[in-house]
Amino acid sequence: MESTFSIKPSLGIAFDAIVCMKMKRHIAIFILLAALSFSVNLDAQSDFSKKLDSIKFSLDAGKQLQPLQFKLVDTLQRTSILDVKQQPYLIGFKSQASSYFDPLRKPNSIPPSFMKKETPLDDDILVKRSFMGQDTSNNVTLKSDVSLGTFHTNTNKVKLEVRDFSLVDGDRIKVYVNEQVINNNIMLNATSYVIIVDLNKGYNRIDVEALNQGYSGPNTAELRVFDEHGYLLSAQEWNIATGNIATLGVIKN
Repeated sequence: MESTFSIKPSLGIAFDAIVCMKMKRHIAIFILLAALSFSVNLDAQSDFSKKLDSIKFSLDAGKQLQPLQFKLVDTLQRTSILDVKQQPYLIGFKSQASSYFDPLRKPNSIPPSFMKKETPLDDDILVKRSFMGQDTSNNVTLKSDVSLGTFHTNTNKVKLEVRDFSLVDGDRIKVYVNEQVINNNIMLNATSYVIIVDLNKGYNRIDVEALNQGYSGPNTAELRVFDEHGYLLSAQEWNIATGNIATLGVIKN
């Protein structure tokens, strides 16, 4: 009885020892595998970082770093947006822009604006004059201020070409032939305005009245006269104020 009782505990102890040894072996194998996996990951990351460094180096190799350049600004040089280089076509034009920015200007000395109408009302252009029921618009006694000369011709008609020979700034004129209005409002441009005039026998008077003055000063125009065959008979220019009249004489032989 005593021998049987002693064998059973010894078998249990041996079985427990075998189980412990197997568990230790499994744990050792797991630790070894984990260490190998960690080592492989480290090597892979090291190789990848080396490749990235080589790529960055190859991309940056062709670039040249430029040093930053700093320059001091000269605050003593003063310029104005109103400083405009004079052009040939602006000769005779006086700008009033600077007067608007003059701090010493008095309130009552505001320069006139060319946007406002400052020429006479030109009522004789807009309405007809009448007296006792008759049209008297053309019954005007003219007084000449400038003479453009007198010339002779054998043709029955002459052609007038008139244009603004200076800065095109809105000059307007009225044309009379033998004190009769043939055109009461001509806007002068760079291109010529053409008027055909039928001549009477003997002396014919052609008057040009300045209806206004453009933005650049007096009324400036060029008048050229041609006969029926296209020959130039006269070429004249004038610089007259508003209301002044320039007169040209034509004698038909």
